[in-house]
Amino acid sequence: MNCPAFQEGILTQWFPYKDGQKLIFKSDAGLFDTITLNNTETTDAYEVTTGGYGNSTGDCSARKTFYSQEQFAPNIYKLYLNLSHYTPAYNQTSSDNVTMNLYKANMQGYNLKENGFERMDFNGSVARLNYSDNIQLDNKFFTNIQLAERDTMTSKNEGIHQIYFSRGKGVVAYRSFPSGRLWVLQ
Repeated sequence: MNCPAFQEGILTQWFPYKDGQKLIFKSDAGLFDTITLNNTETTDAYEVTTGGYGNSTGDCSARKTFYSQEQFAPNIYKLYLNLSHYTPAYNQTSSDNVTMNLYKANMQGYNLKENGFERMDFNGSVARLNYSDNIQLDNKFFTNIQLAERDTMTSKNEGIHQIYFSRGKGVVAYRSFPSGRLWVLQ
């Protein structure tokens, strides 16, 4: 089976990142956080066979992967982002999925569409997802927003518990628990 190269589409509409791009976030306390993106992989077209050595399933995955240049702890990057256009061999129904680690928050977003993800796992639990046409965060306006939020009633772990995605900009804000500190893209 022939598998396509990674192509522009819904994934890059929601996450339009480029190699070397700097994301600068400002907190509600006036602190700044810079994340510099390195595009470490963009897959080319390839051919896959099923069975035989390695027992491949024949699935296709066209990917674009970024790591931040900055680390917040030894060997732990501030951001890891994998955009994947996945096509299983058994039914050829494609889905656009995202895996992201932002600091220690881990997210897997499934079946990205015009209005955001259909489902997202956030630190191992299903996230609450809300879509808004527009929102104001710290005197900045954003459009086509999806908020992903983990449940802090059952999981009291410190760290990021809300992430705001904007179609056309990517991650535009995140909020930490329990401090409630909001970081907004500048």
